[in-house]
Amino acid sequence: MIRSSVLSHALKAAPKTISQPINLYDIPCKIQETSWSPNTAKARYCLRYKGLPFKTTWVEYPDIEAQLRGIGARPTGINKDGSGLYTLPVIEDPSTRAVISDSFAIAEYLDENYPSAAALFPGDTKALIKAFDSASMNLISFTTKMMSVKASGILNPVSAMHYVRTREHRHGLKWKDFLPAGQERREIWNDLETSFGVLDHWYAKSTGKWILGDTVSYADILTASRINWFRVLLEQEQWTEMSSWHGGRWKAILEEFEEL
Repeated sequence: MIRSSVLSHALKAAPKTISQPINLYDIPCKIQETSWSPNTAKARYCLRYKGLPFKTTWVEYPDIEAQLRGIGARPTGINKDGSGLYTLPVIEDPSTRAVISDSFAIAEYLDENYPSAAALFPGDTKALIKAFDSASMNLISFTTKMMSVKASGILNPVSAMHYVRTREHRHGLKWKDFLPAGQERREIWNDLETSFGVLDHWYAKSTGKWILGDTVSYADILTASRINWFRVLLEQEQWTEMSSWHGGRWKAILEEFEEL
């Protein structure tokens, strides 16, 4: 069997021995053992790509703050009332006793502490990949409210209630106003294809399959994580359509990382 380029690249480097698996904190949903959040997927794909052993602790939304405070995790932002905002992913590394919040910081930590494993930021690319992160997210940020509605539908009831309440507060909208109807919804879908067309143009400028040519990087993990978000949350018909966009590039990228 021919190995995927991601898997083959990852297997070239043997990671530093870890006495205990890294603990990844993720958000569960009704689909058992499924990581749906694009943010937690980033950390998950990083760990897989580097070949580092890890386990998952699933935390429902209402329990996130208490759980993270309990392990000494730092907040990743500030709420409107000035209190700390606690989000996932977070990793806890028993080998170093480190607790790291935020997906980008997790990627940095893994490269710095496990350099013998496949690099997430090969060469001097961290600044460029950080810019790619912001630019590529801006391309699809207009779908956030629509995707929030879809996410609430797969969350367990205790998390769904918390999710709806906090998103209403964050956006200053009633939940019924999050999802547009009819033509406006179709326009969002058309705009999403256009946005992925811009991303496709960026990839097409590369000399290889990945943003850095033949070298996999954290930039591609960002792309795969966001594609996975759409795959899990969209209706099957919509995902089938998205899978065909731009020569099937997005489905192919996701499949590479899902094989790890």
